[in-house]
Amino acid sequence: MIHSYLPVLILLIIATLVPIGLIIVSHLLGPTVKGGIKEEPYECGVPAVGSPKQFPVKFHRIAIFFLLLDVEAALLFPWAVVFKHKLSTWGGTFLAIEFVVFLLILVVGFFYAWKRGALEWE
Repeated sequence: MIHSYLPVLILLIIATLVPIGLIIVSHLLGPTVKGGIKEEPYECGVPAVGSPKQFPVKFHRIAIFFLLLDVEAALLFPWAVVFKHKLSTWGGTFLAIEFVVFLLILVVGFFYAWKRGALEWE
């Protein structure tokens, strides 16, 4: 039985050792020049103007909402395929209830974020 897991173990060992080896080799063979122009950010050939600053939090909020909607869509497509198949076999009542509960959780979360002002653009 242990022999059936041997290829997976070998793959894990190789997948661990190859990146570690590449990092070590790049540190040994790579250039080590530091200071001066090497530590300045490169902005597509244009000299940097002003001091760097953080993005406002509102951009991060929008990115998080986008990711949530992306994950929702990614979860709904396989559900729809299974629902279409199960609809012909046993009615799909459980899957329909599951879908409604999933959407209710998302809608409640959306209204909670809206009520808390997370969607306001200042």
